[in-house]
Amino acid sequence: MKFHIVKFGSRALLAMPADMPQLLESAITCYPAHTRKKRLIRLVLHMLSRVRLIRHLFSERPLSLPGVGEIDFEEWMRVLCERLSVPEAFPVLVWPADPARGRIYLYLLDAVGRGIGFCKLGLDRQNNDLIEHEWQALVHLESMQLKHSRIPKLLASGDLKGASYLIAEMTPPGARVVDWHLDSSIDENIAEYAGSSRLIERAEIESLPWWPKIRDKYAHNHAFMNEVNAAVTHGLDVCLAHGDLNCTNVLRDGNEVWLLDWEQSDQSAPCLTDQVCVAVDKLWAEHSLDPATNLLEFMQLFPESDDRIMHGRVVMALAYLGSVGFTPAIAIIEAWFPTTSEVG
Repeated sequence: MKFHIVKFGSRALLAMPADMPQLLESAITCYPAHTRKKRLIRLVLHMLSRVRLIRHLFSERPLSLPGVGEIDFEEWMRVLCERLSVPEAFPVLVWPADPARGRIYLYLLDAVGRGIGFCKLGLDRQNNDLIEHEWQALVHLESMQLKHSRIPKLLASGDLKGASYLIAEMTPPGARVVDWHLDSSIDENIAEYAGSSRLIERAEIESLPWWPKIRDKYAHNHAFMNEVNAAVTHGLDVCLAHGDLNCTNVLRDGNEVWLLDWEQSDQSAPCLTDQVCVAVDKLWAEHSLDPATNLLEFMQLFPESDDRIMHGRVVMALAYLGSVGFTPAIAIIEAWFPTTSEVG
């Protein structure tokens, strides 16, 4: 199978099946437009498609993926079609914003451009583990039969030459990224899937998968680790949390709220994890280069006073988010609890 590969400089952004002109518009729409720059790229590609310049500007060629090697896409599509019980499928490949992230995304379309499913393909052990974890999370969430949120339905999962993949339901074409400022709160959605919290003791906390990540991530930040240790001394309230509830993982389609990307979820995450995630993501969007202002506004959102329990919950929510690499949370932690070297 050959593709038209759209590149920005030397970096691949999008690969669309060649010899399928009827798919070009639908394939270009698969390119996520979460930022102004990406919206512009998608608009330009649509314009080029409509004047039939795509195939002239982006030549047809076979595609191989770093970390996976040569892939027989025709054979793989046959396997996936059997798994999905569809007659045929055509892959549209999208690379993540960070080319070194160790994964690739595939949108599977039918012959007239309708969506069949969205596929994540891991290219290394870390991403394979995350994809397998999301598969387990989606199975659990489906069993919950949520009423306030739509979770993409799991369609298939498996292994491709050592690379894990997961195929889920595609979101509606008209769905848009949430606007934290203009759209209504998703607190009700969070409360529904989080369910009741439970108090666990420190010994159990230290046995959870996320605890070593926090310990290793902030071993150098003694002030913050002192707060973390104080927060768990007398136990910790935990619940199911998404763990990466930034705006690009929350879509709105009319009155429906879609919650995507459950790779960082945990059924025993610190309470307030997702509420804090939404709050810091909103602050980051407003002034990402001003950590002092972010911290000041964050403290107003989660007033501490002398409430030791609330203080501990906020600290642990930030610790969890920081340990999984959520940049806005890391910035808040570094502004609130600077390392010894920064203080000196």
